[in-house]
Amino acid sequence: MVAHSDIEHSLVNKRWIEEVKKFPEKITVHELYKSYPDGKIDVEKEQALVEVYGSLIWQFPVYWFNCTPLMKQWFDDVLTYGWAYGSRGTQLKDRKIGLAVSMGSSEQDYRAPYDLTAVLRPYEMTLHYVKANY
Repeated sequence: MVAHSDIEHSLVNKRWIEEVKKFPEKITVHELYKSYPDGKIDVEKEQALVEVYGSLIWQFPVYWFNCTPLMKQWFDDVLTYGWAYGSRGTQLKDRKIGLAVSMGSSEQDYRAPYDLTAVLRPYEMTLHYVKANY
């Protein structure tokens, strides 16, 4: 899943998508901003898509030390209690999930204690909480 609000002007994320799309028999690219230009996420559709695939990659640029707004909304809306977590929420359990992030600023902006590890900690915690493999 790709969540870039201006993919046509991206260097890194656009290139990643171009390369991944060379393998349509192995990899499906789902672009959130193209699927939901109005920002209204179809939760049931998204959950059904997640259920179809064994492994997932969440790709997004880091904006203001966070994911893009639509990616955050996707997490909030789609990763629901009883589906993604909780006693019966097992849809992501043992699923391989990876992050592919790009940084739009210099290396100097990501030095300890605010390095990339710190920026990505909420996503690591989310993956742990839903019992995914990462």
